[in-house]
Amino acid sequence: MKIERLLKIIFILLNKQKVTAEEVAKHLAVSTRTVYRDMDTLSLAGFPIYAEQGNLGGYRLIEGYYFPHSYFTEEDLRLIKETLTSTMTLHTDKALHNILAKITLLNESKPENLIDFSFLNNKDGVKVTDIRQAIKDKKCITFSYAKKEQLETKKVKPIQVFFYHLSWYLFGWPENETKPKFYRLSRIHELKVGNTIFTESFAYLDGYQEFSNWMKSLESEIVKIDIVLRFPLFSSQEVFDSFPETSIDKSGVDHLLVRISYPDEEWVVKLILSFGSQVEVLSPEGFKNKIMAHIEKMTRIYFT
Repeated sequence: MKIERLLKIIFILLNKQKVTAEEVAKHLAVSTRTVYRDMDTLSLAGFPIYAEQGNLGGYRLIEGYYFPHSYFTEEDLRLIKETLTSTMTLHTDKALHNILAKITLLNESKPENLIDFSFLNNKDGVKVTDIRQAIKDKKCITFSYAKKEQLETKKVKPIQVFFYHLSWYLFGWPENETKPKFYRLSRIHELKVGNTIFTESFAYLDGYQEFSNWMKSLESEIVKIDIVLRFPLFSSQEVFDSFPETSIDKSGVDHLLVRISYPDEEWVVKLILSFGSQVEVLSPEGFKNKIMAHIEKMTRIYFT
């Protein structure tokens, strides 16, 4: 709808000092001619949009303009509060507290749906805060990074920090490297923000999107196996906590069957072993043999 597109343009202008019609058109998947018409519409509606001509030209809002909160509905403000409150369980950030306090002045209702992420890598909260400040100040950071066989010392220009699939990640450009890399925060130790300032602008890079696309491409290549597990009825609580309900067969008199597809990877073996003697692998035979091999190895540790 046109009204939604106009609102998106306003937010783009609020978040950028200057933007070209081509950039807006690409972001909204419309023609530049449509953007020109939309800019005219917004100007006629009273939005102080200033157009600069020439190669370095573009559109911008007059300095000092702010977006009145009346453009947000009560439902908009409630959802913003819920999102901020849930996000703050991941890490402590004064900026988030300040924003939430301002939103609360506009909407005093209590959030209805909250997600508590505090059990997820809460130890990384301080790292997130330090890295975000380093990004803002454009300061290089140094840290030790845990790899399979050793700790490596890194000096990195931080670009972005984001949360993906239950873990925090740093997207940064390491010293003497030709491209940026991803680092999992749980593997970062002895993090220090240095005094070295970098001048490069990395605004054109979107680490989260790049990482997301990369992970999805990996997922499409993963070989999965169909596993059948049997649990005694007294394990019902753990079973329903751990597996989708659609994968659980409740027709057995004294047991539950779980039929599920998992990647043929080591972490799946560890997951199944975490159920101890409450689980029996029925198939496939190859996966069952892997479980037995791990149990034999564990037995040798304690009984030899």
